[in-house]
Amino acid sequence: MIQPPIEQYMSFLSGCLDSPTIPDSKQKRKAPDDVNRDQERKKEADRAYRQRCKFKKIKNEEKLCALTEENNRLDRENKHLKNEEVRLKEVVQTQNENMKQLQGHFCQLKSQLDKQNIVVEVLSKQLAMCKDIDRQREIERLKCENDLLTKSINNRDSLNIIQLEAKNTKLEQEKRSLQMIIDALCTKINKDSEHELKEAC
Repeated sequence: MIQPPIEQYMSFLSGCLDSPTIPDSKQKRKAPDDVNRDQERKKEADRAYRQRCKFKKIKNEEKLCALTEENNRLDRENKHLKNEEVRLKEVVQTQNENMKQLQGHFCQLKSQLDKQNIVVEVLSKQLAMCKDIDRQREIERLKCENDLLTKSINNRDSLNIIQLEAKNTKLEQEKRSLQMIIDALCTKINKDSEHELKEAC
């Protein structure tokens, strides 16, 4: 005979009540050794975690110190480079000013050298001309002296005339030399005046 569903359910409950059951507290309770092992493992894990955190903190502090020192070093180097840049700019400016002064001094020396070259050239030309003239006059003078000596060997007045002519010739040579110097100086003065007028323009 088939029982209705309600009766099956009631019979199932009665069977469960009749069978012995184990309390939940006894099922979940562990042995003392297992509990101790779990606690030890937890303590060991906590200790290892704290050790890792401590080690990581030390490493971070070391890195921070190293980075701070590197930053300070770079800051000092940057300041040194800036100071060196300022010093080099001052050196370059001073050298440029010295270069300008040297260029001006060089121009003055070149101008003086050009003037002196002109004077030397003029004096050389005049000296060459004077030498040629002096040779010719010296030859003529010697011829005259020779003629006078030949004509008046025993005449004392003629001897005085010869001496006076020799002295006169010497004075003329000195006069020509002085005139040559005067002409050269005049030429130099004229060149200086022309140069000053050009610079003024």
